[in-house]
Amino acid sequence: MKMESTKIRLLVVCLWALSVFASTAEGTESTVQGSRWSSVGKGYYPPKSAKCPPPRNFASCSSFVTPGWSRYSKPNYYSDCCKFVRQSTFDCLCNAARSSYNFQVDLKKALGLAKKCGKTYPRGTNLKCNAPAPYYYKSPPPPAYYYKSPPPPAYYYKSPPPPAYYYKSPPPPAYYYKSPPPPAYYYNSPPPPTYYYKSPPPPAYYYNSPPPPTYYYKSPPPPAYYYNSPPPPAYVYKSPPPPAYYYNSPPPPAYVYKSPPPPAYVYNSPPPPAYVYNSPPPPAYVYNSPPPPAYVYNSPPPPVASPPPYVYNSPPPPVPSPPPYVYNSPPPPVPSPPPYVYNSPPPPVASPPPYVYDSPPPPVASPPPY
Repeated sequence: MKMESTKIRLLVVCLWALSVFASTAEGTESTVQGSRWSSVGKGYYPPKSAKCPPPRNFASCSSFVTPGWSRYSKPNYYSDCCKFVRQSTFDCLCNAARSSYNFQVDLKKALGLAKKCGKTYPRGTNLKCNAPAPYYYKSPPPPAYYYKSPPPPAYYYKSPPPPAYYYKSPPPPAYYYKSPPPPAYYYNSPPPPTYYYKSPPPPAYYYNSPPPPTYYYKSPPPPAYYYNSPPPPAYVYKSPPPPAYYYNSPPPPAYVYKSPPPPAYVYNSPPPPAYVYNSPPPPAYVYNSPPPPAYVYNSPPPPVASPPPYVYNSPPPPVPSPPPYVYNSPPPPVPSPPPYVYNSPPPPVASPPPYVYDSPPPPVASPPPY
């Protein structure tokens, strides 16, 4: 009897564990689906795309983004500059750095503010401000316009050229200086002494080759004679060079002229008279050709670049696990076995029939549309 009750208890424990495992598997599946579809979150709406803060707040970062060296290298974490950087996306920061201010902006320093202020971007973000592609108009250029009116005629002045003017004042007289010429200066220092070399002259060199033999002319000229003796050796002088000579006499004194400078010459002739032209000015020329026509461009306006897709940085909303399912049907009946008589072999143990639950299965929550 004890053995049968133990088996029944073991069967009940197995069925309970199987039900718990099934409910856990369903909760895991709903969690996986909830990572993409917010399955059971009531009142949940997908976050809207963040708006860029006003670009004028970027002016608080002017001390950290100007080109060249600056004594301000890193902004304070709680400053207005860092608050603006943390509230801005990468595209908002690029647009703010490209706006016009009363100071110059170094784009490399502006993009480096995110790391200094503790701002992180999603993995795979292109950390470069992409310049907008240039727009090319498709309409042809306006045609060249040719004016039909003739050029203005050449104008010839009728007044004669101004007459040549001759000055009547005589040339300035020659000036003669009254001071005598400077006296000749004689140096008092003696001439440098004659230097005598102490090295002996080079020895006479004697050739060792015999003189050429006497030639008797028979018809051809005598052959050229080549001496066999070597050339004389180079002679090296042993005496030192002469010493440098220094003159002892002082330089000549500066000469001062005593005659006065020549007087300024004043011209007596009057200036030439102003010449007045008698010919009238050329008449104004009026062009007869019409102005060029206005050219109308046929190309469409440049396209407006759409903003890049927004990447959400926040994790998905938590998905609550469903409560454990409570079965309402009573437990299966446990049949009491008949008393066992030990005279016969033990009866075979019959397996109980499968138990059919009367309660409906737990509902399966369908994910709401994303």
